[in-house]
Amino acid sequence: MRVPLIFRALSFALGLLPALAIANTPAAGPQAQPSVAASVAADPRVGSVARLLAGLAPSSPAHGAIAGMAEWQEHRDIVQAGWAKVKQGRGSVMARWRDDTIRTACAGSASGTLLYPFSGPDFANAYALFPGCRNYILFGLELPGAVPELEKLDRQALNRLLADVRVAVGDLVERNYFITSRMSRQLHTSQLRGVVPVMIASMALAGVEVRAVEPLELPSVRSGEEDVEHAGPKPLRKLRAVQIKFQKPGGPIQTLQYFSVDATNHGVAPYPEFLAHLRTAKPAPMLIKSASYLLHAKEFRVVRDTLLESAEFLVQDDTGMPYEVLKANGWDVQLYGGYRRPIHPFHWAYQARLDAAYKTTTAAELPFSFSYHWSGGKSNAMVGRRISVQAAAPVAGVPAPAR
Repeated sequence: MRVPLIFRALSFALGLLPALAIANTPAAGPQAQPSVAASVAADPRVGSVARLLAGLAPSSPAHGAIAGMAEWQEHRDIVQAGWAKVKQGRGSVMARWRDDTIRTACAGSASGTLLYPFSGPDFANAYALFPGCRNYILFGLELPGAVPELEKLDRQALNRLLADVRVAVGDLVERNYFITSRMSRQLHTSQLRGVVPVMIASMALAGVEVRAVEPLELPSVRSGEEDVEHAGPKPLRKLRAVQIKFQKPGGPIQTLQYFSVDATNHGVAPYPEFLAHLRTAKPAPMLIKSASYLLHAKEFRVVRDTLLESAEFLVQDDTGMPYEVLKANGWDVQLYGGYRRPIHPFHWAYQARLDAAYKTTTAAELPFSFSYHWSGGKSNAMVGRRISVQAAAPVAGVPAPAR
């Protein structure tokens, strides 16, 4: 059977995750306490749906009929055929780079929480680079959505949903990032709504069990009249969130919290509890990639300052924190790959100081695609650590910084 390229790529980004997620033990330490049920008892339906979306045999007998359908079997064959061809490729390269460069960054963090702003549904890179975190806080503009009720779909609707899942991750698997301008269409089809289906499929192929998907509501930090009526215009989007519990066989429970939020200064103003929640991760490792250079704009200054306050260790490409801002705030930065002018339409985000740093220091090799310049080995990455933190408690595996 000939497997289309986009579907071979699908299984690549999702299917190679078991090779990336080595047996790192999630860190102990304080964790935020949002108002969600404390139970982590596995929901058999949720875990089984995640497996079906990933092209894996369902874990619930209730889904046996779906596994017998030709439509699902075609989905399975496409994903598994591609996975078999690529699982020994970029995955192992990325894992070696992680082990040499990041190592125990999350386990060494007091909070055990990874911050990943402007992530969209990208669980894959978060777990591949930081598999040992106890908690993952992701946020983006895309809606959370819900676990699809596959058992209620007719054959035609099921086939559309499975195809939509493959299309939704097409850009991620080919380029290793989601194209922001396409996500609103890819994650809002007649059958696929929001990031949850893509995330739980990624988790299943990462070799973890999805135990629960729950609504998440943060405790309010407002008081008095602020609870009744917010000053100023309403935000672009209401804050919505979901919490996913997952577990590697024999390992502890891990948590992913995804927030759908307008992260502009205006958008987060009515939600001080969201900014407070980001601060609970302090001191945290942070991942930023393919972030549309949003943190370069003054409209995102509040979130940028909150993230800088909360993070102690950073892996990013040039679309994340401006290099000049990192240096001004006391960060040492090791450069990887090579810097090139931003792609269209982000030419305005060219960083002269970053360009000069790449030209005057010897950047280490980056052996996999990571940033918008994803083809032909042209990606860039930065690994940074706040100097004051580094002096007190260096993380093993972080190379000597480029100054």
